[in-house]
Formats: sequence, structure tokens, C-alpha cells
Amino acid sequence: MKKNSQNQFKPANAPHETDGLGGKNLLIAIFFSLCILGGFHVFYEQPRLERLEANKARMAQTEQVDIERGEENKALSDLADLETKKTRTRPVSGRIEIDTKTLKGSVDLTGARIDQLFLEDYKISIDSDQDVQLLASSEEKYPYYAEFGWLTGNSNIKMPNANTIWSFAKNSPKKLTPNKPVTLQWNNGQGLLFTREITLDEHYLFTINDTVENNTGENLALYPFGLISRHNVEESANSLFILHEGPIGYMDGDLEEPDYDDLEEDGEIKVKDTDGWIGFTDKYWLTALIPTPNSPKDARFSFVNKNGVDQYQADIRSTVLMVENGAKTNYTQNFFAGAKKLSILEDYEEKLNVEHLDLAIDFGWFYFMTKPFFLVLNFIYPLVGNFGVAIIIFTIMLRLCMFPLANKAFRSMARMKQITPKIQKLKERYGDDRMELQQKIMELYQSEKVSPLSGCAPMILQIPIFFALYKVLFVTIEMRHAPFFGWIQDLSQPDPTSLFNLFGLIPWDPPSFLMIGALPVIMCGTLIFQQMLNPKPQDPIQAKMMMGYPFFITYILSGFPAGLVVYWTFSNIFSVAQQYFIMRSMGVPIGRSKKAEEARQALNEEVAEQADKFIDNDEAQRRRKELKQKKKELMDKTKKSKKPKGKKK
Repeated sequence: MKKNSQNQFKPANAPHETDGLGGKNLLIAIFFSLCILGGFHVFYEQPRLERLEANKARMAQTEQVDIERGEENKALSDLADLETKKTRTRPVSGRIEIDTKTLKGSVDLTGARIDQLFLEDYKISIDSDQDVQLLASSEEKYPYYAEFGWLTGNSNIKMPNANTIWSFAKNSPKKLTPNKPVTLQWNNGQGLLFTREITLDEHYLFTINDTVENNTGENLALYPFGLISRHNVEESANSLFILHEGPIGYMDGDLEEPDYDDLEEDGEIKVKDTDGWIGFTDKYWLTALIPTPNSPKDARFSFVNKNGVDQYQADIRSTVLMVENGAKTNYTQNFFAGAKKLSILEDYEEKLNVEHLDLAIDFGWFYFMTKPFFLVLNFIYPLVGNFGVAIIIFTIMLRLCMFPLANKAFRSMARMKQITPKIQKLKERYGDDRMELQQKIMELYQSEKVSPLSGCAPMILQIPIFFALYKVLFVTIEMRHAPFFGWIQDLSQPDPTSLFNLFGLIPWDPPSFLMIGALPVIMCGTLIFQQMLNPKPQDPIQAKMMMGYPFFITYILSGFPAGLVVYWTFSNIFSVAQQYFIMRSMGVPIGRSKKAEEARQALNEEVAEQADKFIDNDEAQRRRKELKQKKKELMDKTKKSKKPKGKKK
């Protein structure tokens, strides 16, 4: 093979040259990262912001869901309201006040319906003193309530329904507090006495203990039930692929998460012989029916539309309970209505012997990472008193865990820079034979102990970490309205300032796509400084792409939660520090100053000489092998020619 006529080494800053496979792999990793981040911004973050601005509440009418369930529980459909805003058919009765440190609201004595509930610890926004409303009565815009009762297959027996007016039992308190349960009674006039004790703990758990006394003169088959009904669900800006909101349940070892659209299409989703919980979930709030465990029961989600009113329901019906004449029977159910705080949900799992109530928090596909991330952050938070500081400490911990991998990657990247002149020499020598060129490059990597893919490993590993941390910030209520410092008052929301009004100095509110806050600008500075550690790429197109990378990432991340930008910024700072010390220890010139360029040029010339020796040695070894092979072939021919011929017979 003839040598290439170009024997002079081309300097690192020569135009239209690449800096080896390491640079290409880095560009590939950056490209895929940008695609993921860009797609996330286009298909999730931007639509979310638009929906927040354009979201309009739909006008509500109210009617209770009417769904047939067969002859034995046909009475469940009789719980229907049959009411509108103009005409009320349900009788007016009193209310039971709910008063705890976490909940305020009331229970309607008509139907014993839990239908007004406010969360004392959570406000609708940072600037508001108004409590978040979870449950709403049928007279309000978005009715949302829970009911409990009994069914029977005997249509001649009166059973409590939505219009039943319950009364207080003797000596029962009139206010529901953690220390004082309320007891209600209702007599059907046919020999059945229904007694209901409603207990509320210090958090969000209602316990409904129903007792039926049978004096009808005959044995009865009864079916206890519980239901959660929701009308005219307010369209949420979060109802995209990143978060499930709607019907949810953990039944028979499976997590059920049908969308509202799925339920509207199917009409009904049944689960037989279930043991678990069922309800509705929002981003931060949950309502769930939790019946007595280890007992057979049927559960379902259902949907009907009446007079233009969407009505969704989750209910659980127990199997038959036989009540003999003159005897009593009772059935206990639990109803969770409150914030999805992980520690509280896990306490109820143990207390009620129910599985995976924690799955109501949508930790997503990276559950195995997301939940541990949150537990670590939640452990650090009480020690420092600030979730932003906890994120910084968590970032340090992650960087320490990734230190060996990142250290190896940075060293490999530095070595790739050092051997680039050798790769250029190989291209000059074997450029006409791609197979030979690739073989020589691989031999060079092996001799130099360099892996061109090792520099991509930390960046690839950052992607699942990024999305797992994003999930933590997005779905956990502990992060809601969690302040950092200064202008960052909610780490779960984007930076509220904008570069385009000089961070509030100009009295103008930029549109959402121009909301690039001060924190993303600081992050952009760390990215630019990180680029300054490395020499300019040799390829002009690659150089322009790298110049635009910090600004593109800044624009994308400006719409993400501020806590995520805090993580990315400090992760960059630690990466820069680690890379700086590694390059210094290996004698690699740092930065783009004149002195650094001169040092880099001198290093390239030195490596170029080594490259010539490397190629010459390689060429000499190849020539020696060829001569040895020819010598062997010649000796074999000589031996054959001297071999004595056999005598003729």
C-alpha cells in the first residue's frame, strides 16, 4: 500500500477536520439528549402552559349516576339525585360539621353524604389564603362526594338512599372531630334499624361502621356498598402522559389506571372478587374506598351522561351478608380523602392492611428510582429546612456515586483529545481503505487503553436521573409551594422571572415562551464555562452546534420546575470542577486563551511525532511479517524440490 503524499502534520485548529470518534459520540449523545428534552418541551411543557392559560370551566348541572347492576343490587341506581340547580327534589336537612387540624367541611344528613371537604394545610396558590376544596356538594359547580349504605334484592324493603334523612343517635356529638365520632340512625318503619358511626382520625381517614338490626320477622340478604361520585370533572392542565389523573385502584395485585376517556368509551370497568382500594386521583389529592380486607367484594368504575352532565363513579359492593330475624350485623368501610403525602399513605397501608396505597402517587416508569430519590430528599429536608438546599446536597451525593464513572469518562475524553493527532495520521496513511483504517484505529485504542464510548456514559446515565427527579418535583405534594431563596418561592414551578423584562425591572409581562428566568440564565453560564474548558471543535459545523448548545438547553429547561434547574446547575458546577482537576493532572491545556492554544499546539506537535513513530513501527512490523511469510514459503518450496523421488518398480 502506498503512503499518502501528505506527510506534514495538520494542527488541531485546521479547518474541515474532526477530532476523532470521541467527538462524534459526544455529539450523538448530545443530539439524543436534545431530542428528548426538545420533544418533552414541545409535546408536554408547552401544551401544559397553553392549557393553563386557556383552561375554561365547563358549566355544571348535577345528577347522580344511574347504572344498572343486576337484580340483587338494582337499588344502587335508586341513589340518584334527580336534581338540578333550578329544581331540588332532595329534602333539606342539617349538616354535621367536620373540624380537625387538617380538614374542614361537613356531612349532609340527607343521605349521610360526605360532600364538603377543605384541606386546611394547602392553599390554592402561593398568594391566596383560600383552602383547597376537595369534595363538593351537588349544589356546587363540580359535585364530588362519597356515599355508603346497604342494598337488598327485595324491592318491598325500604333501604337508605340519597334522599334518606338521618338523625343523630342519643348522646351523639353534633360535630365530627378526631376524638368524638358521630352516630346516626334511621328506621325504615318495616322493622329495620340502621345505625352508622362515622369516625375521623387526625389526618384524612373516615371510618364508616354500619349496623343493621333486623326485626322484620324474616331473614334478609343485604349487600353493603360504598361509592365515590364525581360530576363534570374540571379539565386539568396536567392530564397528559406524564401524569395520570382520574379513576385509580389497586385490586388483585394490579394497578388499574383507566383514563376518563377510556371510561366514557367503555361505560363500565368491572373487577370481580377484589381486595384492595379504588377511587379517583388528581395530581396532589386522592379519594379512595378502602373496604375491610380479606373479604370477597366486587368493584367497578362506571360512567353515564345525563342531560349533558358527565357522571363518573367508583364503587365497591360486598358479597351478601345474611341477617336473621332478631339479629344484628355490621360492616366497616374506610374512606380516604386528602393529600397524597407518602408518609401518611404508608402509615395507612400498615394500619389498614391494604397494599400499595403509595401507588396513588404517580412515580411513573422510573418508580425504582423516583421513590428512593424522594425518600432521600425528604430525609435531608428536616435537617436543612429547605428543599432547594436538600436538592443541592442530593446532587452532591449523586455526583459522589457517579464519581468513578465520571472520572473514567473525563480521563477517556482527555486521552481522546491527546491521541487525535495519531488518528489524523492514520487517516492520512489509510484513508483510501476504510476497513484497514478502522482496524488501525481500534488497535490504537487498545494500545492507548481508550474507549471512545466511555465519554457518553455519564450523559446517558443523566437522562433517567433527570426524568426521575422531574417526577419527584412534579408529583410529590411535599414539593408543592416549597420555597428556595429569593424569587424562587415554588420549586415545583418554573422560574417566574424573565430575561426579556430584565427580571421585573421593565413593567411588561412577556408571553410564556419568553419566560427565561434568572436561574436558567445562571445555569447557562455554567454550561458556557464548561465549554471553555475544551478547545474549539475542528469542524466548523460542529463548532457552531456546540456554541448554540448552552442556549438551546437553557430555553428548554426554562419551562421546567425550578428545582430541576437547581439540580442541573449544581451538577454542571461539580462536573466542571472534576473535569478541570483531571485535565490539569493529565497535563491537558485548559481553556481557549492564547497561552492555552500555544500549549495545545506544542502538545499536538509532540503527539504528531509519536504518531509518526507509531505508524512507522506499525509499517515495519507489517513488512517484517510479509518478509517472514515469503521466507517460509520459499523454504517450503526448497524442501519439496530436494525431496528424493521413489524408485520405479
